[in-house]
Amino acid sequence: MINLPSNHGVFFRVASALDRIGVYGAYERLWQKGFPSPHRSYFHPDGLVRLVERHGFREAYRGTLVSTQREGLWQRLRFDTSAPVIASAALWVGICLAAPLLQRLPADISLHIFRRAAAETAPRIQS
Repeated sequence: MINLPSNHGVFFRVASALDRIGVYGAYERLWQKGFPSPHRSYFHPDGLVRLVERHGFREAYRGTLVSTQREGLWQRLRFDTSAPVIASAALWVGICLAAPLLQRLPADISLHIFRRAAAETAPRIQS
């Protein structure tokens, strides 16, 4: 089972678009730059499946996890102590108001369950 940040999600797409026009903060925050455990990669769900299948596994399940929820959101936003409180508050309000729409857009966390395919196709060794 693997859950990873997805480059297919709405937050990643918006932050990437802002980054391309010179607004860098959202993209850096998304990567958790300067945090104790920053993201190293964002995967597209299909690309992740191709990668894992090359190593003898097959996808058994694909889903998503909720990227944002009201509970704990303020703490997550304020984890970045360099962000102004007013900016965090505005973002909190925006995310809370947009929550019904965000649930219908591509998720930012991809969940996959893989099974070893090698057992199904590996040749048997006779002694």
